[in-house]
This record gives sequence, C-alpha cells and structure tokens, in this order.
Amino acid sequence: MKFPILISVGIFCVFAASAAKKDKNIDLTGDWREMTRSYPNRSNVAFDDTTFFHFLIGNEYTTQRKNHFMYRGTYKVYDGQLDIGMRLYQIFTVSKDEIVLKDEMGTYQFHRYQIPKQTEGASNVAGGNRGNISAGNIVQEQLPGRWEVYKRTSSETLPDIDYTTIIRVMELKQEQEGLAGGVESAKDMNGAPSWKVVGYQDGIIECKGKTDRKLKVLRCEGNELILQEGSLTYFFKKFK
Repeated sequence: MKFPILISVGIFCVFAASAAKKDKNIDLTGDWREMTRSYPNRSNVAFDDTTFFHFLIGNEYTTQRKNHFMYRGTYKVYDGQLDIGMRLYQIFTVSKDEIVLKDEMGTYQFHRYQIPKQTEGASNVAGGNRGNISAGNIVQEQLPGRWEVYKRTSSETLPDIDYTTIIRVMELKQEQEGLAGGVESAKDMNGAPSWKVVGYQDGIIECKGKTDRKLKVLRCEGNELILQEGSLTYFFKKFK
C-alpha cells in the first residue's frame, strides 16, 4: 500500500508546484471590461451593467459596474482562483488580453482595454482619474533621494511580520561607481541601515548586509517609488 500512496503524493506535489508556477505567471495588472456573460441555463445573456476591473500594482484593485458605485480592495491569485474578497472566481482561461472567470452564478469573459487619455479624467469606469502605474524605462538618475515607506501590500497572508527585515526607509545616492546608499528596517536606528545598496541593473536594486536582497523597481515618478520583493510591494514617498 505504501508504494501507491507515495506515487499519489508525488503526483499531487507536482500538480501543486505546477499550479503555483502558473499562478505566478498570471499578470492581471491593468484595465478589464466584461464582454460576455452566461449562466448555467442561459448563454450569451444580454446585460447593461457591464463590470469593470482595474488591477493595480501591489495586489490592490477597484471594480465598478456601469452607473454603479466603485469598490476598492485587495486581491489574490492562487490555485487557479481569483479572490477579490467579496467574491471568489475560478480562472477558466487566461491570456495576455483575455480572461474568463467562473463562479457558482455564471461565466464572465473580460478583455483588456485602455482608457482613452482625453476622457480618462471623466471616466465612469473602475479606476477612472487615477493614472496608469507603469515601470517604464526607469534609469538610475531617477532613484536618488530619501524614500520613506507609507504603505505596503502583500499578495499572500503573512503569518508573522518580521520587523527586522520589513523596509522603513531607503537612502539612495548616485556615485561614480553607480547607485549606492542604505536600506533601514523597522527595527534599525535612524541612520544605521542593515543593508548597503551596491548597484542597480535591469530594474533591480541590489543590496548586501545580513542577507542579500534584490528589490524590483515597479515605478519611480516624481516623489513616488514602488518596489517589489517577493510577495511584498512597498510604496515610498520623498517626505524631505
């Protein structure tokens, strides 16, 4: 009996690893419009309460039905599911520009779209008047300054918060050799960073200290900086 059980466990582990890898490749960031809707006993249902989703960097989202109030929350993608808090969808199919979601009520097809710039400020769809968050081509010269965290989000529930690693402040400066500076955790004293910034390449800030860290730059514009490390996304501002 042990041999079949071991085979079953092995197959389950391979399937779970494959599902986790697939989930990590699902990028929903951007604007989505509902195109078709069907129910178990009715296909291609006519509707005028179109649902819009805007998925932001850092696992936040807004959603709105046409001519209805906008709702904001956080979302998670796991085990082939999209959890938006108030509802749980099965991700039936997904591609760069299309996603099909299912729940106990029906099946919903969404297409990715862009809000026209000339109407963005007056748009009634989810995320209207909020501007796009995009990494773009961020160069090293944009990064110097004292950056303080004002918000952080996570794509998964953190069992414990390690304040010795959670970032509080980053001081970045440009030197002849490249990007330099320090990264302070919530437990570090002011001006005593636990990590030293040793370089910037391909959108990654490299740090060395009690551990090596690679911080992915998602956005740097004006006084706003967004970094990602693992499941955590950090939002910084220049307050000084």
